[in-house]
Amino acid sequence: LEESATLFEGDWNPYGLEANLKMLDDFCQDQFAQRLVPAPVDPTAAFADFTRLMQQ
Repeated sequence: LEESATLFEGDWNPYGLEANLKMLDDFCQDQFAQRLVPAPVDPTAAFADFTRLMQQ
């Protein structure tokens, strides 16, 4: 654990939409680029219900 903490500064296993937004956006763009989805997906919109529920 100490070695992991040294190698990965900060929170190396972040939770939540904001902490993972870049990764989710890249994933959504890749899905569209590979024609796996018919239109680009906005990760913020895709997780809007989850975000709203978590803020209650």
